[in-house]
Amino acid sequence: MKQSDIIATMTPKELRLNIVYSQLFLCVIATVLALFFFNSIDDWTNLFKFKLKEIIVYGFGAGFVVVILELVLYLIIPNRYFDDGGINQKIFEHCPISELIVLTLCIAITEEFLFRGVLQTNFGLVIASVLFILAHTRYLRRPLLLSLLIILSIYLGLLYEWTGNLFVPIATHFTIDFILGLLIRSNKWGAIYGPKQAK
Repeated sequence: MKQSDIIATMTPKELRLNIVYSQLFLCVIATVLALFFFNSIDDWTNLFKFKLKEIIVYGFGAGFVVVILELVLYLIIPNRYFDDGGINQKIFEHCPISELIVLTLCIAITEEFLFRGVLQTNFGLVIASVLFILAHTRYLRRPLLLSLLIILSIYLGLLYEWTGNLFVPIATHFTIDFILGLLIRSNKWGAIYGPKQAK
């Protein structure tokens, strides 16, 4: 049975719960790898620097830039190229705000700790980016979404390299997922891109 068929049988709540479980699984992997590759707990804590201005400007600011660029792309490219099989719609459409915050924060923290904090720190940007892309299997057969994912992965990796602060890509990742989830939840997504469906 294909992943899309399995997802189709799940309720939105089951799908969100499944995402939480998958993030917990990634968190366990990240923790085990961190224990193996880092010499001490200080090596972990040094990944995080609470520099508020840096987090706001390069973290949240970079996230807003990505969202704006994605919105521009949606306005000029037929939205059938952005179709992920309705998965994001199902996840976020009726998601309570509190769940949306927890879900997108959980995804951002877990994925950035694993891919940027552990893998990129120890194996470099290229390997971390490739693994990040492979982890998002539902985009692999969708050329535009895959291209955007590749660019985003490299962008997040560069933000981490430039700042040396894991809070920055976490803030960027959270901002992107939260705002796009909020747009889907409030039906702004369809209102903006719906008329282009016929193209």
